[in-house]
Amino acid sequence: MERDGWGDFPRTGQSASSLPLFKHFLFLLRSHGGRVEFVKAKAHGDDVWNNRADSLANEGQVSGQPYDLWSLVTPDGWIDHEPVLAHQPLSYLTKLIVRDMVPAPLTCWKASPFCDRWVVSMARIFEVYLDVDTYVPLVWKINIPLGFKKTLWREMHQAQAIGHWYRGKHELMRTCPCGCELSLDHILMGCVRYNLSGLERVLHDRLREISPSVWHKSLHPDSWKPSPWYPLLALKRVEQNSVKPSKSLLKPNEAFSKSRSAREWVIGLYFWTLWKWRMAEANKPNFRFLPARQENNLREILAKEPQDN
Repeated sequence: MERDGWGDFPRTGQSASSLPLFKHFLFLLRSHGGRVEFVKAKAHGDDVWNNRADSLANEGQVSGQPYDLWSLVTPDGWIDHEPVLAHQPLSYLTKLIVRDMVPAPLTCWKASPFCDRWVVSMARIFEVYLDVDTYVPLVWKINIPLGFKKTLWREMHQAQAIGHWYRGKHELMRTCPCGCELSLDHILMGCVRYNLSGLERVLHDRLREISPSVWHKSLHPDSWKPSPWYPLLALKRVEQNSVKPSKSLLKPNEAFSKSRSAREWVIGLYFWTLWKWRMAEANKPNFRFLPARQENNLREILAKEPQDN
């Protein structure tokens, strides 16, 4: 692997990569100074050290704070870290250049404030630390309307053309009628001029129809404030092993998994509908958004069959 330039492993910033583990293992072998004997242990064969490894892996999974392999320190001089360029095809060289020299969108200075807020918010709501590099790109994979995916991506990179970023002539795109600066979070939470309690009840009723019969914060978007869309990026992670089996729900993980795609769609569709109504009011002189009058419309919208997007 070292001779081939570690080409089969993802690079820095991808927490799922086992590259640092293999490098550190090679360092330990070279620095040992004595004879090393390898003995193959059959998986799940009741080997004491295999059982110990499984136990540690399970502890990390349950705790929500698994060990970060990138924190392993390998001293300089023992390992050749650089990729091998000789005799490589042009496609591989192009891949290396793009992967190691082109900055990822989340490393942009515009995305930094959002990344910090997301980590803190998820820790506050669900009491778990999540790696922002792993979960934020999932915005393109979760089952929510495509238009809302684009809206969230612009929000992450401070590219949303509302509030102080707006340069047009429509004042409602800059300032909410309540006097606050307009933002995505402000729209989705509501305010004194836009009481969303009735619409939130419609959302809650729809979620109750498609969700497991158990209480969990991931099933109640009203508990996600003040950034109500953040948990959409990591529903699967925050729901894993978070509810113990009971007489009414023997397999909670399976129940959450079966309904997750539908719940993502309903919550994403709710937020997307709120966004479209507020944008219509700001840009169309003849449209006025009155939440109390939109409850039946929202109920019909959310009742439609979930889509795989």
